[in-house]
Amino acid sequence: MNGTNGTCNTWKRSCTKAVFAMVICLCVGSSGALADEKDVSFRTEDGWTIHATLTMPDNPAGKSPAVIFLPSFEHDRAAYGVYRDPGPGRGQYPGIAPEVSKRGVATLRLDLRGRGKSTGARDLHSFTEEELSRIYLDVRAAISFLALQSGIDADRIGLVAAGASADAAVLGWNGDRRIKAITLLSGRLGDAAKKRLAANPEIPMLLLVSGEDRPGFTDMTEAYFSSKSSETNIEVFDGLGVGTWMLSLYRVRYPNEKPLHEQIGVWMAEKLLDAGRLSEVAFDTEDGWKIHANLRIPQGSDGKYPAVILLHSGLSDRYAYSELEISLARAGLAVLNIDWRGKGASTNKGKYFDLTRVERDVGHLDVKAAVAFLSTQPGVDSSRIGVLGTVLGARYAMAALAEEPRIKTGVVLTGYIPTEKEKAYLTTHNVPVLYVTSRGHGPVTKALTEMHQLTRDKGSELITYDGGAIGYQLFKLDKTLSGRVVHWLQENLNK
Repeated sequence: MNGTNGTCNTWKRSCTKAVFAMVICLCVGSSGALADEKDVSFRTEDGWTIHATLTMPDNPAGKSPAVIFLPSFEHDRAAYGVYRDPGPGRGQYPGIAPEVSKRGVATLRLDLRGRGKSTGARDLHSFTEEELSRIYLDVRAAISFLALQSGIDADRIGLVAAGASADAAVLGWNGDRRIKAITLLSGRLGDAAKKRLAANPEIPMLLLVSGEDRPGFTDMTEAYFSSKSSETNIEVFDGLGVGTWMLSLYRVRYPNEKPLHEQIGVWMAEKLLDAGRLSEVAFDTEDGWKIHANLRIPQGSDGKYPAVILLHSGLSDRYAYSELEISLARAGLAVLNIDWRGKGASTNKGKYFDLTRVERDVGHLDVKAAVAFLSTQPGVDSSRIGVLGTVLGARYAMAALAEEPRIKTGVVLTGYIPTEKEKAYLTTHNVPVLYVTSRGHGPVTKALTEMHQLTRDKGSELITYDGGAIGYQLFKLDKTLSGRVVHWLQENLNK
């Protein structure tokens, strides 16, 4: 937002971070009409039926991210729909939810328990403190509801709340990694909510409050200073009132500025769309397996992106890479995250551990089929493909790399010993590999150390950890590893 025309005072974190200006130009999504708006309902774990409006964007390609809207305790779901100017004529204009939807993001506007159509035995205004403390269950139920919708990407959800519902929003989020951004208008936060934010400081937040709203000002500034995300912004206004009323008054007071509801919509949509657009896909291998996968393509450009194929371990499925999948897309890489043969949804010929050794040993055919599938995707540059695998997944990835020249780099997350064929290929071709291992796995670490020494001139690197952690466990033990892996793939696929 603009901090030079007197419309607001922006607080800045001294010596630790500056407030990042809100982006008000978004190069993704469409401004077309909304295609699907319907009333829905779902149950909370303590028995309330919550009514809401679900709006899906017009003609989405693949699954859409979504934003859950929680009105203040004084309002119902209409608070985020159409607004009226407070001046003469009281003209109508779209609110935050339509601004989000027209950018390709679904919205779910709630009537909180005791408000609107969600009124049960008692109205919200008569709730006891204990009853008010359970409103966060509405948020948890809304997240679960969205996760069941076929057109929603449940790994990309945002929360918008006003007034006292901000406390319920934060408690309902509780660090859930499916929530990617939070916007609070004049938010009120209790001690428990503040502790949740302090315990999960990486969540991007947009915090808006008027200086005269002393309780909101205190809570929003405390939330801001607890954040470690460079994408967290706070905007402190002069004399705009409280909650969604700020949106209307801003429009009247500053008619030449971009409306506040539009700025909020752009910020929230940007935070969700930069993780790329997700589609569930399937393709066939040459030996008859139907391989199911997540295909995530970055948004914001009509160009072609390099791609990474992710291969899980033998004891998991593609969802082990949910966070890495999004991180890669944010780095500008297309991602094909597969369930390889016999795992996850790819079981048309049986479960993995019921297969013969012969059929298990040719799992690299799944990777070769994945490369062929990527070559058919208009947003993918199939001449720049990387592979990443853990244990058995690493074995399949590297076997395919030694046969498929379109694979330009690889990442091995422990548990893999190269074959003679793979050694010969890697020592004679310029295909850099990042080897990650733990000293507790002696034979593997010895083999990967030797392989690294043989291929250092090709650009390969080795990361060795103490202890015996394997595969995905290393991401939990070393919070920097995911970023190092993403940077490695980004750098080597953009050469």
